[in-house]
Amino acid sequence: MSGIYGYDWFVGGLSVLSLPSNVSEERSFIECPRGTKAGKACFYLREADALTLLASGAEVTIRCAIKKKAPNDLWVLEKNVQWVGYIPTEMSEIDDSGNCWVTFRDKRIQLERAAIDVKFNSLFLMTWEIDGTTQYKFYDAEYCNTLNTPYTFDQILDTLFNQTTLTAPSLPVSPSPPDNIHCHGTVADALSGLLATLGCDLLYDPFSGDLSIVLLSDSQDTGAVDAALAEGRLVHQEQFTLSDDDRHGVVVIWPREWFPIRNVESDTGSFGVGERTILIRDHELADETSKTVGASRKADIVDACEAWFTAESDLRDESYYGVIEQSPGEEIRVVQWWLPHSSDDGYMMTRIVNNAVPMPWITRVENTIPPAIRGSATGTGLGTTTPELFFYWASVESGGYVNSGYYAKGVSTAGEIPAYSDLIAWATEYKWLALEICGE
Repeated sequence: MSGIYGYDWFVGGLSVLSLPSNVSEERSFIECPRGTKAGKACFYLREADALTLLASGAEVTIRCAIKKKAPNDLWVLEKNVQWVGYIPTEMSEIDDSGNCWVTFRDKRIQLERAAIDVKFNSLFLMTWEIDGTTQYKFYDAEYCNTLNTPYTFDQILDTLFNQTTLTAPSLPVSPSPPDNIHCHGTVADALSGLLATLGCDLLYDPFSGDLSIVLLSDSQDTGAVDAALAEGRLVHQEQFTLSDDDRHGVVVIWPREWFPIRNVESDTGSFGVGERTILIRDHELADETSKTVGASRKADIVDACEAWFTAESDLRDESYYGVIEQSPGEEIRVVQWWLPHSSDDGYMMTRIVNNAVPMPWITRVENTIPPAIRGSATGTGLGTTTPELFFYWASVESGGYVNSGYYAKGVSTAGEIPAYSDLIAWATEYKWLALEICGE
């Protein structure tokens, strides 16, 4: 790329003004990060144009007309580059020139603005032998797809995206349904944490407007940056040296304490070749007998950590001359484009960044349900050998047994519920929580 270039900018078809001489060029930019948080753009516009854009609130296209000076000193249009899906969100105070700064966010702003408070696949662990097979997991009907059938990852993603007008992208992996997921807060935060458990992240392509989910351990097409480097357009490059701590890790997996299961032991796994230690409190447990993390789940956690840190193993911060049509991805976390002071004075810059950020492992909240019925069992005991359904003594005063039709959760005994037990029950299907053996 050689010659003299100029740039004309337009937002929603309206002209972007040249920057005031006393303002840093970094004030006017486009930024597109990887992840669930929206990218940002900022432009200097006329007041009337700013008010028009804000009143509409519609997605706009940002266009850069790249022009090159010909031998006759005339400007010739060489190329148009467009960024799509940007929404005006705010404007600054009007300056003495009657102009202002307008901030835009890409369509992922919907994920940040949408709230969610939904539990998925809440379960209770119970040791009960059925036809010679020991069962441990029973899902709460209120928080699963159908009776004792958990929501899949795809179904959870659909629920999250349904809080917006966006469509959930497909997953690049085929995970098993997760347990005990509580999505609370913004959809952006819940989605970020949930994808991190798979070693994945959300991508927005600002040139096409497409959303996708990528596995962070995969490689990325960086052809546009590679071409710019070959053309000698690299202006500045930060040098990074990774320590042994940053080259690998040992993950300590510590299950959350889900009542009525007792405290469980932690488990560990390693990824990479270094000395970093990552503590993960996860949502899936093995059985109460082993009191540890299941082998398959431990492997999934290690793989997720491996993928996350593989994506940032090649740290970089590079600035290039001109406009590079490069999206973020598995190997690039952020791409920024900086506007010059004027269309015919100064030069465009594209910055490519891959930096390290904390892993947003999803927060899981213990499921607490207040009791509705409490009584004491006497005599012959309660129940059937069907683990889901048993009887409880509804009336202590009359001494009669009534078929409650309530479902059991958290029972840690085989066969029938023994006599002389203190029972706590819930008046809704699959709201049974605990059984305490208290003796005669």
